[in-house]
Amino acid sequence: MATEWEKEIEDHIQKTIQEIKKKPKKGFWFRPELEMFQELSPIFIEEKQWPRLLELVQEHPVMDALNRVRPYLAKLYPEELLALYLPLLESWGKEVSTRPDYNKLATQMKSIKKEIPKAKGAIDRLVVLLKEQNPRRPAMLEELNAVLSMP
Repeated sequence: MATEWEKEIEDHIQKTIQEIKKKPKKGFWFRPELEMFQELSPIFIEEKQWPRLLELVQEHPVMDALNRVRPYLAKLYPEELLALYLPLLESWGKEVSTRPDYNKLATQMKSIKKEIPKAKGAIDRLVVLLKEQNPRRPAMLEELNAVLSMP
């Protein structure tokens, strides 16, 4: 019975992949990897197919996707998730320019540190780097200091 269900799920996954790949790549907003993530991630989560979920998010490493899978993958693949998060956080840290944005960045860093204990050192190093790059942004420094002071 379980093998029949697994076959049915796999058939559905393959059919979904083929349908997305067949779609014409028209328009600025059409992103097949995003659609793939939106369609397949709930299935992989429900079926506890963690390696496939990780592979899927690696193909589309954006903050929203990472945040959606982090509760499921943080304990199993901490290094892999951190490798996806760090470049996004660094890029985001270079783009932010308002206190609400600084707060969002700091909140994101804190939640990553909380859910991925191995991330503490890397996140703290990134915070120090961002502080060095932005010495004349007191609001940013204040928000980033809150990340550093977190145990």
